[in-house]
Amino acid sequence: MTFMVVRGSAENGPYRCPCCGYITLAERGAFEICEVCYWEDDGQDEHDADEVRGGPNHDLSLRQARQNFEAIGACNEYCCPFVRVPLPAEHPDSGSLYGTGTLYSWP
Repeated sequence: MTFMVVRGSAENGPYRCPCCGYITLAERGAFEICEVCYWEDDGQDEHDADEVRGGPNHDLSLRQARQNFEAIGACNEYCCPFVRVPLPAEHPDSGSLYGTGTLYSWP
């Protein structure tokens, strides 16, 4: 199976989390965990938001994680104890709510 992943280097960051939209990630697609919603950034983004990839986010699609964040403040109910309120500097100031980067095919 081939996945398309979004990658972004630290020198071009920080980046918005593809789940909650807050600017919490130093890199994109580097399996960093967002402290605001607890989504683990495996490079999934708008191009495949409905796909359930398995991996670090288990049986959760990005779209479902976004809906969960809107409803309960975390990507899933098990992550609620670990999330925090976004810092003022993490609020996106304009444009698309969700993260950007470069799309790559993997493997």
